[in-house]
Amino acid sequence: MPPQRWTDETRDASCYYGNLIRPSSDADADDDDTEADDERGAFCSGDRPLIAGTENASADWLQTRHIFGLMGFLGFAVVYAMRVNLSVAIVAMVNRTDVPHSNSDSAFNSTSDLANDTCPLPPVVPSNWTTPHSNWQRGEFQWDEATQGLVLGSFFYGYVLTQVPGGRLAELLGGKRIYGYGVLITAIFTLLTPLAARCDLPLLVLVRVLEGMGEGVTYPAMHAMLAHWIPPLERNKFAAIVYAGSNIGTVISMPLTGWLCSQRLLGGWPSAFYIFGLLGIVWFVAWMHLVYDRPGEHPRISCKERTYIERALAVSRQRLQLEQEQEQREEQLEWPERHLEVEQRDLERAERDLERREQLKRAEEHLEWEQQHLERDQEHLQREEEHLQRAERVLERAERDLQREEHLEWEQEHLQRADRHLEVDQRDLQRADRVLKRAEETVLQREEHLEWDQETVLPRMAEEALAPEAEHIPWRAILSSVPLWAILVTQCGQSWAFYTQLTELPTYMSNILHFDIQSNALLNAIPYLTAWFVGIGCSALADWMLARRIISQLNSYRLWNSVSSVVPSLGLVGIIYGGCDWIWVTLMLAGVGSFGGAVYAGNQMNHIALSPRFAGTMYGITNSAANICGFLAPYVIGLIINHRETLTQWHIVFWLAVTLNVAGNFVYLIFARADEQSWSRSRSRSQIRRPPNRSLRI
Repeated sequence: MPPQRWTDETRDASCYYGNLIRPSSDADADDDDTEADDERGAFCSGDRPLIAGTENASADWLQTRHIFGLMGFLGFAVVYAMRVNLSVAIVAMVNRTDVPHSNSDSAFNSTSDLANDTCPLPPVVPSNWTTPHSNWQRGEFQWDEATQGLVLGSFFYGYVLTQVPGGRLAELLGGKRIYGYGVLITAIFTLLTPLAARCDLPLLVLVRVLEGMGEGVTYPAMHAMLAHWIPPLERNKFAAIVYAGSNIGTVISMPLTGWLCSQRLLGGWPSAFYIFGLLGIVWFVAWMHLVYDRPGEHPRISCKERTYIERALAVSRQRLQLEQEQEQREEQLEWPERHLEVEQRDLERAERDLERREQLKRAEEHLEWEQQHLERDQEHLQREEEHLQRAERVLERAERDLQREEHLEWEQEHLQRADRHLEVDQRDLQRADRVLKRAEETVLQREEHLEWDQETVLPRMAEEALAPEAEHIPWRAILSSVPLWAILVTQCGQSWAFYTQLTELPTYMSNILHFDIQSNALLNAIPYLTAWFVGIGCSALADWMLARRIISQLNSYRLWNSVSSVVPSLGLVGIIYGGCDWIWVTLMLAGVGSFGGAVYAGNQMNHIALSPRFAGTMYGITNSAANICGFLAPYVIGLIINHRETLTQWHIVFWLAVTLNVAGNFVYLIFARADEQSWSRSRSRSQIRRPPNRSLRI
């Protein structure tokens, strides 16, 4: 038997899961196994790159799951471009010269207070602010801050409604159609946005709500597909790349929307909605042709890649099950030890009782001797009454003799009972020894069962992993899961900070720092580009640390979630102290704030670890709650600003985002978990017939 040839794909599974994926071998192949073990050890301990080279696999550089990841990346880029273009276009849509402001009236007592709490205008006003060709200040709509907040937040009313249904439909029907139709619906209503805005404000709000409903299924559907397509040790990198499409879409959409709004193409700002809507339709056609729900359904996937994906997923589930069985065995082995300790304490207590009884007996004997001595003295003194009291003394002696005899009989019976207790204790000790022997035999049988599982159960579990399950969802267990609530809380804090930056930062850059629409859009896009690079780097580093066993899965989630929450919060604090220095503000957003991309190695993959079967539904629940901040944040910020465009009011906005983000991460650090929950395990696993008992090899 030739030694096994190790590749980068088998390394990911074998080096991490140990011998679980190796088939059992007989005694004739010991030399070959030793040679394979040596090669495996050299391969796992060597410094290999995270991305395989092409000298030995030039034909496999672009595999089917890579195409799936690329299409998912482009899908998120398109939907986020359609989501955020209104945040920039609204600057050109609103006629700000007709919107009332109260900076100099009710908010301040003097012009000196106003000057100290606002940023000065640039010394040279750009020409495109005052030329007749500019139309971004003379927009078509006279909307105040409250109305603008309603328009910007209406998208999220629909977005939160379809999160849970989208995740469950993706688990039952497959994520391909749910994800694709969600992007298509978003594209169609994006094309209708300019027409709805010019017809009626309620109609525009309705279109944005429907657009949000279409986009609301995308994240849960993609989560459900990642659980079927991506092996566990590649999920962080793939999730970072796929979900980073949202950052790239924002990076492209913001400056491009700002440029389109300053042009006369298709009427200026409407062109941003037409172009991105058409891109969404083109992407939908390509998605339906190139992507399938599961590896087993893809007609063009190679057998090697399909086997690798299915085996990696099955081995991951088998490893979790083995760890749970090991914990149960340890608990069973601890029970005889505790029983022996209890028996030992009972024996010690019985010995102490015997010692106390012996001491009492000796005290009674000594008391009897003293009494006899006193009686002899009385006899010597009362000799004249000897005849009268002789009968009484005889009776007294007879009674004492009887009492002594009864006491001796009671002591004998007590000693017999103590002997019987000792015999029972000895039998219990013998029974405990037999229990320990049976436990050892059970361990040996378990080892044989594990060998049988690797040969028989593992392929059957791989088939079960491919078959869609339509069983009842354990809603009560899901909704009462503390780790899921921890994910929900931290996502709400991160979403509040994210949507504060996404929907309100263009207004801050325009009204406070006095940037024109093109510069505003470009500076707002830079943080999403840097977050994309940082997210991919952090995810690759997280996978490398997990593969090397440097950190556990749970601590990895905690570490990167803390990075994605605390570091960007420090960036918002830096904006507060940066004041009107636009260079410092840009550095805080693009540099420090870019670490928000580490969230893909944090709580974003935690759903799949808790429940691979219901990952889409769980992500829909948490993402629904988190995206409520999409319309709450603009509304609350509108109440805080309330026509007072000053640094003080905006500092309150930023401090609120920092507090919620850091508090949510603190809750996640305490209650987060990374093991599959008991209600997530398939019932069919317990129905697999075990092999018959075989002879024990001792």
